Amino acid sequence: MDVKTPQAELTNLYPYCDYETRVCAYNVMGDGYDTDMVPCQTLEDVPGEPGRLAFNVISPTVTQVSWGEPAETNGNITAYEVIYTPIGEDTKPEGAAKKIKIDNPKKRMLLIENLQRAQTYQYKVRAMNSMGWGPFRDATINLASQPARPLSIPIIPDIPIIDAEAGDEYDSYLMYSSEVMKSPAGSKTPSVSGDGG
Repeated sequence: MDVKTPQAELTNLYPYCDYETRVCAYNVMGDGYDTDMVPCQTLEDVPGEPGRLAFNVISPTVTQVSWGEPAETNGNITAYEVIYTPIGEDTKPEGAAKKIKIDNPKKRMLLIENLQRAQTYQYKVRAMNSMGWGPFRDATINLASQPARPLSIPIIPDIPIIDAEAGDEYDSYLMYSSEVMKSPAGSKTPSVSGDGG
């Protein structure tokens, strides 16, 4: 580097990562003494895409979707967004997309009820931190082509539940399984006790 310039630009560093730096001068006689180590942290960037999507098929109209934290969080994850859309064989939408925002980043799981029978859906999930939304991770599945797991398998407590037949507003019909278990018989709120069809 230019010895007349008392600064240097370090490139290709990872976002939101701790580094330690020190400086050493040298001449034809050899190296001089190192400076003290100085800690620093790079700024945040939008997160990478979430980990692989996984599906626990409860019935032909009910599935539990889960995903992994992004390998590159690039900051503190604050929320996730899930979008699911009915699609045809040409992957073109055959109905309106539904969005769910999950503000608790520890809840990387969602149970969706009342999906259309034998309908293929595309599921997309993305993560958010203070810098904004990252890219989507997506997967496509038709529940009718998957073996259903018995409803006797316990549903993990306090996971978000959404009713696919409900309205389109963000989070408008979002519940948690702990609330569902307390719902009275005959309630119109989401329920994991049947296949919704």
